[in-house]
Amino acid sequence: MTFEGLAKAVADYFKDCMKEEGFESFEEMVDCYWWTANEIKDEVDSVLRGIDGTDAYIDEFDRSDVLNNGELISYRKFSAMWHKALKA
Repeated sequence: MTFEGLAKAVADYFKDCMKEEGFESFEEMVDCYWWTANEIKDEVDSVLRGIDGTDAYIDEFDRSDVLNNGELISYRKFSAMWHKALKA
């Protein structure tokens, strides 16, 4: 799966959560649960690790990169990707 596909999967997960809990936006959900940036990153990592057929995760050393089957991009770039997919 590509990084774009992973970003869509993360966005879809958050969209499902927002729908289930009745939130109008991701920001509203973050505010309600008082999530920190690290807690959001933990949630994203959990989603990535749960995607079948891929070996994607946030690196455990300094948590600044997303690895996907041997390739990597910065978490910052990946975060921008899933935030964009979340708004689509």
